[in-house]
Amino acid sequence: MLDFIMRLLGYENIRNIKIPTEYTIPGVKKLQCKATFFQTTGQFLDKVVVNNDNVLVDGYTTYILNKWLENEYIKVVRIDSSLQLYKTVYKNYKYR
Repeated sequence: MLDFIMRLLGYENIRNIKIPTEYTIPGVKKLQCKATFFQTTGQFLDKVVVNNDNVLVDGYTTYILNKWLENEYIKVVRIDSSLQLYKTVYKNYKYR
């Protein structure tokens, strides 16, 4: 029941997020930079983006930091990856 309510509020249980097998652990510098930003501001630098199947699309470092902090729920942006608009916009975003 709590998972349902949290999902309505834009959160997802971190255990339900699936990580693609091609993802690798980010570099130490990247993790340190984002951890320092969180310690300084109390906010995460990047958003966690998942598709409708709860597969992580973006924000792997933020996901890892939340796991280390033992957060049960994580704020997510949910997208429909089947939309052509998403594919075009996200592809352009990734290669900036």
